[in-house]
Amino acid sequence: MNNAQRIENTRQRVMRGYRRYCAVIIALTMILSMGLPVFAAGDPLTVIDNLSNFIFGIIRAIGMILLGWGIVQVGLAF
Repeated sequence: MNNAQRIENTRQRVMRGYRRYCAVIIALTMILSMGLPVFAAGDPLTVIDNLSNFIFGIIRAIGMILLGWGIVQVGLAF
């Protein structure tokens, strides 16, 4: 097996592993996000407030993920 074949074989294994990693992350994200209850009460304003808290919680979580990713990128730059 020459060097080019080894590099191609390694590249294919890395891509296969990356696909599996992405599939697991997507599956876990879907499982966790679909399992979050949003409790509503009889009062319409309470319903809107609960939905608002839920949406802002998701936005906050996405922001924290992006912040962590940015910190890792800055750390890798040095």
